Amino acid sequence: MKIVTSSEELKRVDLSAKEIIPSLVLMESAALQCWFVLSRLLEKSSSLLFLIGGGNNGADGMAIARHAYHGGWRDITVLHTATRYSEEHTVQQGLLEGYPIKQLWLGDTNLDDLSSYDWIIDAITGLGLNGPLKGELSTLISWVNHSGASVFSVDIPSGLGDLCAVSDFCISADHTVALGSFTQAHYHPLTRSRLGNLFVANPSFPLTLLDSLDVAATIDDEPLVIPALDRSAYKNTRGSIAIFGSSVKYSGAARLAANAAFTARSGLVTLYCDPEIHEICASNTLSVMVRPYRGEAVEGFDAILAGPGWGEGREEILKVLLATSTPLVIDADGIRSLARLLASKVHLLENRNAPMILTPHLGEMRVIGEAV
Repeated sequence: MKIVTSSEELKRVDLSAKEIIPSLVLMESAALQCWFVLSRLLEKSSSLLFLIGGGNNGADGMAIARHAYHGGWRDITVLHTATRYSEEHTVQQGLLEGYPIKQLWLGDTNLDDLSSYDWIIDAITGLGLNGPLKGELSTLISWVNHSGASVFSVDIPSGLGDLCAVSDFCISADHTVALGSFTQAHYHPLTRSRLGNLFVANPSFPLTLLDSLDVAATIDDEPLVIPALDRSAYKNTRGSIAIFGSSVKYSGAARLAANAAFTARSGLVTLYCDPEIHEICASNTLSVMVRPYRGEAVEGFDAILAGPGWGEGREEILKVLLATSTPLVIDADGIRSLARLLASKVHLLENRNAPMILTPHLGEMRVIGEAV
């Protein structure tokens, strides 16, 4: 289970940590943790190009470059992209001067001369970005995305942030290491594909501070392992599922769900559909019971799914399902029916004590948000 917080919360923890631990100590620890992740991805022969911004993300990048040198890598180049620097950046650049690492500046460099590097380490902006990148930086990012090199981003791909929309001017990373905790920007549906493989590293933040983070979401992306069936198992011991879905226009979605439930080893699967399409659904769902729903009580099930291919105007049936004490998953058109019930101030959820899961995409989430 992964914890997701907000950038503001992570900034609070960072500032609180700096009251206990010197900023440069945290920075060195963060760089070392990033290097632990990066070094496991590299070949010993890999050439490394570090893109360095003017803030603390760039300072982290220079510290990582030093760790790469200590780790035995020699084909290392640092490309500075800014003209104004944070205090920590100035310190890290001074430390870098003591190493035989090539340093270049963006305004004086022909990017085509850098096309041979195997890896690009992106340390330009980090999570502090609050507006789109422009000018030379947008040109640089476009070049990175077309370079063919493997890209490793520190904190978050440059050009992304909580307040920044996805555009061509954000780096598409193959790997990203978050510092301290994942944030909403790391898992936003519009940006997740730009981050590649995600890692998280603790730059020595005290655990009590990390435990104090407000949790915006939890991510469970562990592989689902279906346990082996007991040799004596039969249909009545493997759970009973009811699926409410399918309509004349959309008969396929609920059939797919019913077949999936059966494939996942549910013992009894019942698909309730409109009478008009009973024959269609029944002829295409082997091993699944198909029944037209005529308003009867919904009892005796271990779980209910409502919504796939359901169509409009299902509020009355959804009221019946919400009144049960059975775990309920609401999907697709069921979410829209729920939104209409919520918008009409029908009080159905206050007394519900069984688990309920919604599975909205972005458009359905907007409908729910507008309803409440």
